[in-house]
Amino acid sequence: MLALGVSNLPTERQMDIVDRALQNACGIKSFRYLGRQGHVYYVNDLAGIIAQEMSNPSVRKHLHFYPEDGGPRLSETWQAEKWLRETDSSLLTPAVRKDSEEFYVLEPALLQDGTVCMPFRWFKRNGIHVARAWRMHMDPADSGWHVQTFTELEVEESRFLLSFPSLALQANQLGYMHPSQIVGEEISPGEVDPWTKTNAAVGNPWRAKAKGKRVLAFPIWLYCDDTSGNQSKKWNKHNSFLFTAAGLPRKYTHRETNVHFLCTSNTAPTLEMLEGIVEQLEIAECGHGIVKKRKWCC
Repeated sequence: MLALGVSNLPTERQMDIVDRALQNACGIKSFRYLGRQGHVYYVNDLAGIIAQEMSNPSVRKHLHFYPEDGGPRLSETWQAEKWLRETDSSLLTPAVRKDSEEFYVLEPALLQDGTVCMPFRWFKRNGIHVARAWRMHMDPADSGWHVQTFTELEVEESRFLLSFPSLALQANQLGYMHPSQIVGEEISPGEVDPWTKTNAAVGNPWRAKAKGKRVLAFPIWLYCDDTSGNQSKKWNKHNSFLFTAAGLPRKYTHRETNVHFLCTSNTAPTLEMLEGIVEQLEIAECGHGIVKKRKWCC
């Protein structure tokens, strides 16, 4: 640089200070693991990578978080039956926000026509959020609500009026029992089992965890590849784990910037390294989720 006539160059110490500051602000941590077979390996912070993806405006605008009913057309992951109907709804995006209210699955909600129902899965159709829901009815004999899981209805987002907390506040004046008084699941006409899907008094546990923030599912494609770590012709096998966001359109999935490295080792077996990745997944899922870093909010 000096040979090119560039002046006022930073010193190595100054560059080191800048590098440390950048790493603290937007770097990804690596965690050390000791596998069950005694191998040491390192895994990049999965939650940190996802938080940055959610905060990256060039990525966030392309992400999809709800399954979609595309009719006969099937061109993207979120349009497949696996995501739309087969996956456990507890693993999908649990709520839709409408008029500053959050309508969570497995919580009673009031529709504009006075019907009380319980959505159990949200999806999109023609760009509109739609809920698959169960009807609910009051049973004076049981002094509570029965959820009719033997039949379902589809309800567009625009028809929802009151979410669970709002309905709980207004139930008495509207002439309804308190929505937390769910006493049974009607699995067929006249056949009632105890309600066990949620704690009826609390509703969906993600509501309390979210504390007003939106909750979005972030499915990923996780895969392992074996590559050589040498530039010579001698084979030096390394097992590497990488992932991409499953909510990205296919044309973006395999772009280099959208493929994220997690870990590699030429000694630890793949299943041993997978233990560390699973541990991070469980912490993220069973804790309070992953909160995107506000420094990159868009």
